[in-house]
Amino acid sequence: MDLAAALADDLDAAFPTLVETFGRDVYSLALRLSGRSDAEDTAQDAFMRAYAALRTYEPKRIADLALRPWVVTIALNVVRNRLRTTARHPTRSLTGERPAAAVSDVDERLTLAAALGELPLPARQAIVLRHVIGCSTDETAAILDRPAGTVKAQVARGLAALRTRLEDLR
Repeated sequence: MDLAAALADDLDAAFPTLVETFGRDVYSLALRLSGRSDAEDTAQDAFMRAYAALRTYEPKRIADLALRPWVVTIALNVVRNRLRTTARHPTRSLTGERPAAAVSDVDERLTLAAALGELPLPARQAIVLRHVIGCSTDETAAILDRPAGTVKAQVARGLAALRTRLEDLR
């Protein structure tokens, strides 16, 4: 029995499997798009919203879901909502340093994460979905509600910008 069918049959029993199956992807998305301090809360909120939505669906609708794009879309919407709220109600840094400046001498992963964080949100979303979470181009296009060609272009431009940024840091 597949996971969607198991959720349709017994939501409460199968939901922990959904979290185990997609938790890493959702957390990774939240981490890359919203930052370390908010990632766990964002991931938890995404799964709470997914559970609440599933409780309102008919079993047939649940059984027909493409779960990975559905869960990742919910997580992406939670990230967008949190970013929108943060933009409306910004907080000040205690040190006054920008994140990229604070990690200039740290290992390559932190440098890459900082450079990724400086990309425009559409490119960052496309890169995280394609290269961090590992979604296909078609899945990424469906999640972002963009044509596949647009996703390919955003990924290509974003990766080029990352390369340039990383070369500037070296």
